[in-house]
Amino acid sequence: MGEIGFSLGGESDNMAPSVGLLGIGRLGRRALARAAAVPGLALIALGAEPARQGQSGEGIGPGERSRLLEALSGLDFAVLVCSLDSAADRRLVDSVLGCLPAPDRAPMMVSVVSRGSLSQSGWRPVFRRLLAASRAAVDLWSRQGLLVQGGRVFEARERLADLVSGLAEGLAEVLARPMEMVLDPSDLRAALAFPGRLAWGLGQASGPDRARRALDRALASGAYPPENLLGAQCLLVLTIGDPGLRLGDFEYLNRRLAALAGERARLFAGLAHDAALAQAGGLKVFFLATGLPGQGTGDRAALFRAGLREWRI
Repeated sequence: MGEIGFSLGGESDNMAPSVGLLGIGRLGRRALARAAAVPGLALIALGAEPARQGQSGEGIGPGERSRLLEALSGLDFAVLVCSLDSAADRRLVDSVLGCLPAPDRAPMMVSVVSRGSLSQSGWRPVFRRLLAASRAAVDLWSRQGLLVQGGRVFEARERLADLVSGLAEGLAEVLARPMEMVLDPSDLRAALAFPGRLAWGLGQASGPDRARRALDRALASGAYPPENLLGAQCLLVLTIGDPGLRLGDFEYLNRRLAALAGERARLFAGLAHDAALAQAGGLKVFFLATGLPGQGTGDRAALFRAGLREWRI
């Protein structure tokens, strides 16, 4: 049976609207551990402990279903992270999808999926259900513990945990910050309403040239190389700085990201102040690009160089 745990990461003055990180299996456990300190983020673990000897792995029981529904009922947005590289993982994910609330009562959902064995086809029906349940989705290609990103190869499990916790932290930042130039839940819903691939990044820097360096770090932190942002249908950008943040920094970040996304992208931009950044003269930027064309991580040539086959759903 799966095991469900529920907790809140950190402290927050504003818990409504709320973002939850729903982790399934071992990859979910890693992502939840990375996001444990994020203020105001609800953490929900399913099957987060290694299976006990003799455990059937057939999904979740009636009591666990009611706890899951209760946890989800308080969320406006949910980031679901799971891997589909074992039959037990797929059964658990399928069981969770089967007990989600009706679409009009379910939180806005983003699914982040890792497939560890591309030679097996058992993940495909579950992946289709994930896409149907999600307003936006990204699937990160992995095999033998490796992730291909723009021709570079990473250790997948640690890297994917970083990526997902960065996405959850960025979404929580959007909703938890009092802002001067406001992003609100309707902007986030508009961004996540576009189906298909999405990209995001979160970066921070201080001192001279902080806007450029923070954005470079945000672009490097994401699942896709910057050139793959082209063609996004929606771009959401949040800039967080000390009270002395220059308007030029804010404009630079929005202008550079808009140029990478292309003229089709609808831009939502927000500006917030954080007294904690004032001492170091710091700046933080989070971006979310949705409705991106294509499937898979990186380019096709990189996938083939790594011995991977690009599956089509």
